[in-house]
Amino acid sequence: MRYGVELADGERVFAEPFFSPSAGPTESQRHVLSRLGGGGGGGGRTYSLTDGLWLWPLPPAGPIVLVVQWPAVGIGEHRVTIDAAQIDALAEQAHPLWE
Repeated sequence: MRYGVELADGERVFAEPFFSPSAGPTESQRHVLSRLGGGGGGGGRTYSLTDGLWLWPLPPAGPIVLVVQWPAVGIGEHRVTIDAAQIDALAEQAHPLWE
């Protein structure tokens, strides 16, 4: 399974295989997209998968295009567009747990 995002400013970020908030973005990228883990299962006819993604820092205003593909099982590239305003609204509700 492969994940990526295209941010409103044109930056493209691809998911890192492991969660690593301390690594931060490299000089060539301004954001980091990490997989948080998940799980899945199924049989010969169906398969279900859950996964979590972490994008840091918050994206710029505008649309975010989430791109997913799973070549190993024949699933080509699929795109979904969401508005970063939804993320900003949720981020405004966040509170630190400790100092």
